[in-house]
Amino acid sequence: MLKKLWKSKGTRVWFFVSVPVILLFAIIFIISSAVPVIYNVFNMVMPGGGPRAIYQEGIDPIYTTEYENKAEVHEAARAVNEEICEEGFVLLKNKDSALPLYTPATEGDKAASAAPKISVFGKNSVNLAYGGSGSGGTDTTSGGFVDLYAALEDAGYDVNPTLKSFYEDDGASGAKRKGNSKDLDSGDTVILTTAETPQSKYTQAVKDSYADYNDMALIVITRIGGEGFDMPRLMTRTDGDGKVTDVEGARAGKDDHFLQLDQNESDMVKAVCDAGFDRVVVVLNTGQAIETGFLEETSGYVELKGYDIDPAKIDAAIWMGFPGETGTRALGSILNGNVNPSGKLADTYSVDFKADPTWLNFGDNRITARGEGSNHVPGGDEYVFDPDEVASHDIPGVYYYFVDYEESIYYGYRYYETRGAGNEEWYNDNVVYPFGHGLSYTDFTWTADFGSLKDATIDGKTKYTVTVTVHNDGDVAGKDVVQLY
Repeated sequence: MLKKLWKSKGTRVWFFVSVPVILLFAIIFIISSAVPVIYNVFNMVMPGGGPRAIYQEGIDPIYTTEYENKAEVHEAARAVNEEICEEGFVLLKNKDSALPLYTPATEGDKAASAAPKISVFGKNSVNLAYGGSGSGGTDTTSGGFVDLYAALEDAGYDVNPTLKSFYEDDGASGAKRKGNSKDLDSGDTVILTTAETPQSKYTQAVKDSYADYNDMALIVITRIGGEGFDMPRLMTRTDGDGKVTDVEGARAGKDDHFLQLDQNESDMVKAVCDAGFDRVVVVLNTGQAIETGFLEETSGYVELKGYDIDPAKIDAAIWMGFPGETGTRALGSILNGNVNPSGKLADTYSVDFKADPTWLNFGDNRITARGEGSNHVPGGDEYVFDPDEVASHDIPGVYYYFVDYEESIYYGYRYYETRGAGNEEWYNDNVVYPFGHGLSYTDFTWTADFGSLKDATIDGKTKYTVTVTVHNDGDVAGKDVVQLY
């Protein structure tokens, strides 16, 4: 039947005329239907009531800039980074006002007539961790990074050149750490060590240099870290034959983890504290909390962990995190008094990480889809997937990740602040530096008017106003952070 119709000249003419017309109408219909949708999408994401050009001659641009080129933008970003670090670095300890140590570069009438002579300790002082991993990764090979020594010299300090050269010489002081934060999410196996120099490598010539640069000792403790990689809970490694050995620097016979001082770091801190420096300052170059009990006499930490360190000999400590390209300059400005630190901790620094309830649920939480000798799902993972479905897949080595947050919201500072309520002795025994801790070179007095919030039952709907007056009681300009809980 169709063949007969197709042989008809009229049918063929009708087909070749009608089909294009129908297709044209279909296209017009689709476009006309889509235009309102597209228009509404543009309305949502673009200001000004509809889509328009980002830049068009004679029309105000949507995006404005104060910079002429990328180089200017980069320089402005470096300045912002330095400002963030000036206000973000945390002064953890400042015994007897050990800091600031004024220099000729100190602004105002407190400038020193001569440059203080200082010694910087730590293999990682010549290999700082500048950033994290993943989206926070930092490529230090691109240039533009201000190293610690340059920043200290710019701040007016005369830095021990013998000690610096010693750390720069890997043949003398040992190899630099292999891993950087940006390596942690590469998918490759990374063995994390501090790479700190053992005291046995310090020559007499290096030690003799301390006497000429003894106004201040700056001890740098570095830990890399970032997304894609949990920090090791052990200071051991297992080879292909299953043999377990300590990683370099691990304290022999101690059940330690990566976020506490290793043997070489502990020995360095003790040696510096016993070397007769006018002041000893510890700088924590780490993006995550580490065990800091060795800084405070009242923490009981050194006795608990078996360290041969006297915290009373450590005069000051600064948390600098990951400083980015220019953050080291902020450290120099804080040390010489040009900047009064105002940063506060965003976490609780507890005495013993292993005493935290989350320790039991943290770490390698991979659960294999194959049990011993058969395809079955180990108990406890039923919240993640259907065991029957997984059992039907004979794929060795497939893992499913599962963490049971047994603590609910009570981890980190929430745990310590909640459990410590009404139990001050327990709190003091378990917390070195609380959430929100951070010292200043001046003193502040707060006066709060709680208004309608006083004695009120908070219902989650009513708005309350609390007025806080902050008064600087000292003679040094400074900033404070109002914290309301």
